[in-house]
Amino acid sequence: MLAALLKTVRPEIQLIYFINIATGVAIAGADNAGWERVIIGAASMMFAYFGIYAINALADEEIDRINKPDRPLVTGAIKRRDLQIFTALCFGTSLLGTDLIGMEIFIPTAALAAIGIAYSVKPIHLKAHGIFNTLSVVFGHSVAVLVGGLLVGISNMLIYQIIAIQAMIAFLVAFSKDLPDIKGDSKKGIQTLAIQLGERNSVHLLQLLPLLPLLYLAFEPTRLAAIALALAFYWAIQPLKTKMFMETFRRGIQATIFQNLFIIAVFALS
Repeated sequence: MLAALLKTVRPEIQLIYFINIATGVAIAGADNAGWERVIIGAASMMFAYFGIYAINALADEEIDRINKPDRPLVTGAIKRRDLQIFTALCFGTSLLGTDLIGMEIFIPTAALAAIGIAYSVKPIHLKAHGIFNTLSVVFGHSVAVLVGGLLVGISNMLIYQIIAIQAMIAFLVAFSKDLPDIKGDSKKGIQTLAIQLGERNSVHLLQLLPLLPLLYLAFEPTRLAAIALALAFYWAIQPLKTKMFMETFRRGIQATIFQNLFIIAVFALS
């Protein structure tokens, strides 16, 4: 069952959230970190992400039979009741842990959990409402960097500026994940932004992705990263030429990981 739970929470995506938290810590100043607070806060927040992906799997069981028939809940590798218990434990652990740290960490984590639940569960079901679908994913990405900074203590505006750039990049990467699911989402009446724009316009929008990292040129600490990251995201969108949409999303994830590892290295060496 452990393997099924791991596949359900998608460790390759969880790695991004963990690195995002580490990015916030690095930007805010890892030298000033109280590591017990950072470790407890980061671990507690990661449980919120586990819960979000678990509840999404529960809500999407039927549509995954079309879009992702290899998912553990669909194949029977994990029972629905067991996944429900796991989900509750994840959210409970997350909220308890962040409450112990302080309200400045509890509030964004609770907001993350609430939006994550609203994303998947009816009647709100943000996933089915065009741009709100993508914005929910962007919030999930950005709040991890913010919490990383808050765990150390934010002393300047730079972290907010970097979060703004990353939010724009995350918007397009998150948007790309809906392209492979157009068929299944349409059948279920889910109106993602990709469905609303259509395949051709969606591909045109994604052409902007390599340009966004050039915004890092505006800030002294991240200028070194700008060109390298622009090339990384240019590489990410190459599968669009052959309509390999899932590969585009996978590469977008890999480029996002590279982005934040590069930024962590820049701040660690500065």
